[in-house]
Amino acid sequence: MISSALKQKVPSGSYLNANQLNFFANKLHNWRRDLYQILRQDNPQEQEPMRQPDWVDEAATKSQLDFNWANRERAARLIQEIDAALERIDTGDYGYCLESGEEIGIKRLLVLPIAKYAVHAQERLERQRLRYA
Repeated sequence: MISSALKQKVPSGSYLNANQLNFFANKLHNWRRDLYQILRQDNPQEQEPMRQPDWVDEAATKSQLDFNWANRERAARLIQEIDAALERIDTGDYGYCLESGEEIGIKRLLVLPIAKYAVHAQERLERQRLRYA
């Protein structure tokens, strides 16, 4: 995934010019559309697991329903992150670290277009979370 993301052609020019912002906005909108497809699938909670002939089949069915539910929750969280990134594009804050204000970088945004922090700030936040977890 990383190598294919880095191969994408980002318009050249100064950091996050209008063409680059449009590129990332389109990327975010496409990702959001794909995630909505996951949410449109049948709600796993509404599906009543059929009684399986043996406990192994029943456990497998339950595991699949749990996986589908977790996938839907992940998609919903990512949609919120995408919406926040699109808002940052609208306000002119996209691509800049929310902590330091420095450039996040095109390569990082290609891999993670919802990035809010520069690498060193993200690492610091993750270390703090681990310390207090």
